[in-house]
Amino acid sequence: MDEPSTDPSDSDGRDGRPGDDAGRSLTGDEQYAVVRRAVEDALWSVLGTAVYAVFLAVLFVVGLSMLAGGLFAADQPGGLTLLLVGVVLFGGAGLELVRTFGLFPSVRRRSTTGQE
Repeated sequence: MDEPSTDPSDSDGRDGRPGDDAGRSLTGDEQYAVVRRAVEDALWSVLGTAVYAVFLAVLFVVGLSMLAGGLFAADQPGGLTLLLVGVVLFGGAGLELVRTFGLFPSVRRRSTTGQE
């Protein structure tokens, strides 16, 4: 049976277990790679959120304009369709903006402490 070495010069700092990196500190290059990846992920997340917010705002404004156009053209052919599409775009984009960015507090998240 092969016994593990007790010589400290043979140690790789992992207590002899594969995959145990808890006691090992990162080198400068490894730490740079981890931090760079975290910063890139954060920046792409912010950029994606900003693009999504602009997209929803455009849909919101287009829906509002279609809604207004439908109100003024309700007696014209296609006016009711314009009104309904405007309501759907305006309402859908508005609800998604509220849901995504948490513009109103959730009823379920309210604390029940102190209420009897």
